Amino acid sequence: MEIAQNFMGPLATNTMRRINENGNVVGTIIVNCEGFPETTTLDSLTAATYSTHMRNLSHHASNALKEICGKCNKWLHALCAGLTSNQLITLNSTEAIDWKCRTCAEGTKSRRLSCIMPDIEDEGDDNTDPEFLIPDNNMTQQILREIRNEIKDIVQFELQRSLKYYSDKIDDYEERMKLYETRIKRSKIRKCNQLEQAQLSQQLEVCGVKEVEREDTMEIIKNVASKINTDISDVIKAYRKKVPAHKRTESKRIESPHNPITVILRNGVRSAWLEASKKVKFSARDIGAEGEQNLYLRESLTPATAYLLWKTKSELKVRHGFKYVWCKNGTVLARKSENEKIISFHSLQQLEVHTRKLEQLN
Repeated sequence: MEIAQNFMGPLATNTMRRINENGNVVGTIIVNCEGFPETTTLDSLTAATYSTHMRNLSHHASNALKEICGKCNKWLHALCAGLTSNQLITLNSTEAIDWKCRTCAEGTKSRRLSCIMPDIEDEGDDNTDPEFLIPDNNMTQQILREIRNEIKDIVQFELQRSLKYYSDKIDDYEERMKLYETRIKRSKIRKCNQLEQAQLSQQLEVCGVKEVEREDTMEIIKNVASKINTDISDVIKAYRKKVPAHKRTESKRIESPHNPITVILRNGVRSAWLEASKKVKFSARDIGAEGEQNLYLRESLTPATAYLLWKTKSELKVRHGFKYVWCKNGTVLARKSENEKIISFHSLQQLEVHTRKLEQLN
């Protein structure tokens, strides 16, 4: 039979012994503590004598257990420091415990340790009586209820604020989309009108000639060319548009009760014809037509441009005293007096903006 016993701590001892069949102990005991030999040979000891030596060894070992102070770094016996075996076990098994001796502890402010010493008497007492748990449960439930209500209010408030923010953003985007759609629509209309007006760049109109049955429009244009001293060979075609009365623009109804005669000219000669017509004043009778009304030549205009020209004359020339309103190369121009700068209008929106500015100045 083999028996082994270890002593931990500053002793660092090992005791190995063997008992033979006759009860004698065979082995060597190595002890490193005060009042006991470092090496003792027990080859001739009996079992009874061995037991006596072991009791003495245990007594010396318990007195030799030491603990180091975390402040002054001095070693103290457990009995001198007043530490029990349970406290020593706790100090050795728990990390980050800064133990201090009584002298160092009295000079520093007491601090609660982060470990709880087990109490043998209280191990079986769990305090699970419902009488003790009911008040705590009610208080806990009330606290949880208040926390839930508070969280619910916070979440609801944040959701409402987020919804309002995104709702306002959506309204703003919708307004912007409508504005962009309006601008795009106006831009498309203006571009289409410009393209249509560009196709009429070699055409002009003779206004004031009364329409009769079986009229010869080419003969009328020959007389006009003779009157304003232009070459009739510049004319490619002359015709009168048959536009229904309900489709005619308001400007054409006011300026001319009859549809004008459209003249298609060779490329690059329209400006010469228009300038020549401004130098000569003539009437319908001068070209062999019925009536005494004056005749004039103008650029062929799209319905949108013709309406813009008429509207500009009504707003600026009639209401605000502009002296000149005319159209050149499909662009409506206006000048209040000879010394004023020329203003161009490409759309009704520009005319409305300029009209509001004039009203504010007046």
